[in-house]
Amino acid sequence: MHRAELLMRMYEEQTTQARQHESLRVNFVSILLTFGSILLAVVGYDSQVSLYDIPILIFLFFVGVFGYVASLKHYERNRLHVKRAKIMREMAEAAIGADDIGPALYIARKEHEAEPYLFLKRKVRVKTLWALAPLLLSVTSVVMLILVAVIEVFKMLCDV
Repeated sequence: MHRAELLMRMYEEQTTQARQHESLRVNFVSILLTFGSILLAVVGYDSQVSLYDIPILIFLFFVGVFGYVASLKHYERNRLHVKRAKIMREMAEAAIGADDIGPALYIARKEHEAEPYLFLKRKVRVKTLWALAPLLLSVTSVVMLILVAVIEVFKMLCDV
């Protein structure tokens, strides 16, 4: 097996692993959001929030935090494999004498970055949106816990 062929196989393995982590992250966050929506439906099935909903809301908070951490971990693993793949590709290019590919890709990226924004600013990263999605569950649970506290205080004031 030639060096360039070995490097390309290693490159393909790293890109496969990177895609795997990205797929895991997307699927994991989607399942977590679905699960969180079900928990919110359980809390709101009787059209009111009460003291009985507090354990579910606390659990929902931790589900959101866990989802945030897990999403960032999958992104970290994805970036590791992308960096490894880049090194393998550069080494394969050097082995076959195709050193002009990297600079061409760099030029294409710079041209892309010079184009006007179609949606949001380029500073908003997709990884950030995927990581923040589970935190919406945590924020929602905190808001609902505050709502429960306010409702219970008003009940106590009205009973006095």
